[in-house]
This record gives sequence, structure tokens and C-alpha cells, in this order.
Amino acid sequence: MSTSNERAELRRGWAGDAGLALEVAKHVDASGLSPERQSRFLLDVARAHAQRRHVGEATAALMEAETLAPEQIHDHHLAREVIRDLIQLSDPRVPESLRNLAERSAVI
Repeated sequence: MSTSNERAELRRGWAGDAGLALEVAKHVDASGLSPERQSRFLLDVARAHAQRRHVGEATAALMEAETLAPEQIHDHHLAREVIRDLIQLSDPRVPESLRNLAERSAVI
């Protein structure tokens, strides 16, 4: 997915319906983007998963994003917000990988 119409559809998906956003994201090849943009894309995917209460999938997307551009996840206010939301959703059994990410991002 690389045309401007496809990117606009993706943005509409993020803004309204997490399920639609996740469906559209399945068809996106972000490999041609810079690591920072790939990381931001994965942050958006994580946000959509969090809205659907998919803690494992959201955490996996954040972990992959962190691998590509750690500062994008550690320092970005939206990433920290998603991490906080995921911790609340999974409390009292917060996955170790999420807890460690929260510590690296100074969320907890």
C-alpha cells in the first residue's frame, strides 16, 4: 500500500474504527519506510490493538517498534499513553515484556 489514497484510507481507519485500522494495516508494506516511520506505523498499530483490548498484539507491535527506533517509543507521549493503557488492561497480571518496556519508557 503506497498510494496517497491508500494512506488516506489508513488514516481514516486510525481515527475512527480500530478494527478497520487493523484490517487496513494488514495490507501495508512499511518496509520501504525509514525506521522512525516504521516505528510510528507500529505505534499506530499498537494503539488500534489496545483499543480492541488486544494486550499481547499491542505489546508485540510496541516491542517491534522499539527495536526499530527506541527513542520513538521511550519518549513519545502516545507510546507512553498506550503502555499505561495496556498495563491497566492487563492488571494484575502485567506481562513481563510489557512491564520491562514500561520501565525503559519511564512509565512505571
